Amino acid sequence: MSFSNLNSGFYWIRAWRKVKRILPSLFYKSDRSLISEEYSRPSRKQFLTPLFTTMKKSFLFTILLLIRQSAIADTWTQIADFGGAGRWNAVAFSIDGKGYVGTGASTVDSYSNDLWEYDPNTNAWTQKADLHDGRRFAVGFSIGSKGYIGTGQISSYDFLNDFWEYDPVLNLWMQKADFPGGKRFAAVGFSIGSKGYLGTGDNGTPKKDFWEYDPLSDTWSQIADYAGNRYGAVSFNIGSKGYVGTGSDAQMPYNDFWEYNSSTNLWTQKASFGGDPREAAIGFSIGAQGYIGLGDDFYLPYKYDFWEYNSLTDVWTQKANYGGWKTDYAIGFSINTQGYVGLGDDSTLSSLRKDFWQYTPDTILPLGLGTASFATSFEVFPNPFTSFATISFSLDESAQTTVSIFDLAGRKIKTLIDEDLAAGDYHKLLNCESIGAGVYLLNVKTNGETFTKKISIE
Repeated sequence: MSFSNLNSGFYWIRAWRKVKRILPSLFYKSDRSLISEEYSRPSRKQFLTPLFTTMKKSFLFTILLLIRQSAIADTWTQIADFGGAGRWNAVAFSIDGKGYVGTGASTVDSYSNDLWEYDPNTNAWTQKADLHDGRRFAVGFSIGSKGYIGTGQISSYDFLNDFWEYDPVLNLWMQKADFPGGKRFAAVGFSIGSKGYLGTGDNGTPKKDFWEYDPLSDTWSQIADYAGNRYGAVSFNIGSKGYVGTGSDAQMPYNDFWEYNSSTNLWTQKASFGGDPREAAIGFSIGAQGYIGLGDDFYLPYKYDFWEYNSLTDVWTQKANYGGWKTDYAIGFSINTQGYVGLGDDSTLSSLRKDFWQYTPDTILPLGLGTASFATSFEVFPNPFTSFATISFSLDESAQTTVSIFDLAGRKIKTLIDEDLAAGDYHKLLNCESIGAGVYLLNVKTNGETFTKKISIE
């Protein structure tokens, strides 16, 4: 049975599923209240209190502040509700520090075409120009300063293969070359550099084909197929690689996870997603980390678990559960160092979700980009090493260059080099005597780019 045949039936099956609301388990007082309780103006008697008592209070105050600061990371904060009607299976992307959310279904059989812009500086939503046709289960991503939406569903058995470009400066949609893979819905898309990628999905039969879009020539080229037939998967990019995982083939949900290298046109299987197999999840990336969460696995209650993928170590780590309800077909995107998740279907209410939440990671790993020439010249020898090693690299032009060591959790351990270097070849001695044995990340920042290499100290 295909996904399209299950679409409306699944909605009513979901109606009886019980979902518990996630309630905050801890409320923090404001800094002002903490200070007033610990440091209100002392009486004459308090002036005579022994010094150690005052020190004890100071220590307690410091601990309270540290606890509160630590709670800032790996947390969810509710932000302004979505500006339009609540909905599921919408699309989202981000451009120049702002998020964009549009299309989707606000009722069981509706097809929306509105687009909304979220500004994190004002915590406000602004409606933008409508897309030409309403749809749900579409694909959305950005390439540079433009957004793109394509494919999708317009009735129970009718799908689309059109493709549209959005210019946020002009607030204008322009139709581009149709997606040549055929009409479909519940596909995935992402961008790498100046190219877009769209594939998988369903038109009555799950698909695995993938296509590359070049906005300069407005042309599509077929690339290597995905690992298996899939719809309702998630996707994002980290640096120069694309990632696709989870989803279903109409028979069962999956938790496999694959990396696409556009230079070699190859898919490589990575560590399986850390949570249960699922479809209809959300995904986005921040720095060198990807995130997947929420979704459903056909019949069990919807999910709100949330997982972080470290692309440098190929390891999944469970993070704080999503701050809203257990939900499927929500949407997610990132702006700078924050993630944003909202909307979706929780099958417990008479209307679909419109709440939105901001996610703050506890660590942000440096993203290894680097030019091809720098990547080729960047070497560490020996590796592994005991206390000393030599880092070699070449600069095509003068640049401020910083070399730092991070642990695998993304915490900076030590800055080894921070100099303004002229163009040329360099061989720098690294002194790591003060750093304990273990595996670390050596991060080089130069000329506005970064590159990261794993090192081992014995």
